[in-house]
Amino acid sequence: MVLRSSTLPENYEALLFSYACGALDAAQELIVAAHLCYSPRARKIVEYYEKIGGCLMDCDCGTVPMRDGAMDHVLARLDSCTGKDPQACARDCAFPEKIDLPAILRDQINTSIAQGKMRTVWRSLLPGLQTLDLAIGDNTSKARFYKLAPAMRTPAHGHAGTEITLVLHGSYHDESGQYHCGDLAVADERMDHRQIACAQQGCVCLTVTTAPVKLSGWMRLLTPFYS
Repeated sequence: MVLRSSTLPENYEALLFSYACGALDAAQELIVAAHLCYSPRARKIVEYYEKIGGCLMDCDCGTVPMRDGAMDHVLARLDSCTGKDPQACARDCAFPEKIDLPAILRDQINTSIAQGKMRTVWRSLLPGLQTLDLAIGDNTSKARFYKLAPAMRTPAHGHAGTEITLVLHGSYHDESGQYHCGDLAVADERMDHRQIACAQQGCVCLTVTTAPVKLSGWMRLLTPFYS
């Protein structure tokens, strides 16, 4: 899997570093975790950062007393998590598109629907462009699925914050390159672009934004619906 960033490579590296440090909010953490299911190379980068963090903790942190049975409690919790492959893909999900999804994303969708926080019907934003919001607890970022019909172009837009996009099906391209299933794109305030979906398959993606997008021209009228 190719590692790509819509702006500079350090955006992508910084995102993986923040994930390894546990510094992301719930929506950002989910989209990166889903990307890791697709990308062995990204998993190696995160593992490297985690090892550095472990070494720093080992060198700088002193010992603390533990309660009796603490180790047994941790091992029991780990045993209860067995049976789920974090890289598995499955179709047993209420997501309104019959595509393979990483298990971690499928589980979040099912949870959100069960809690009544997510619809199961796409909302039409423009002809050929549909959206579906994904609620993830009390979150500072906004998570939303987009479905683009074949050859559909999104409105040209910039960013007031960070936009993270994970391709789940099909592909798209913009001014920075081509993005296929499993690829993660990171855009920030320096990036103005317009995604164009694959002419054969279209594109389904998950996007997490920290601020509303900045539409250009008369399309600014759609900002309340697009953000």
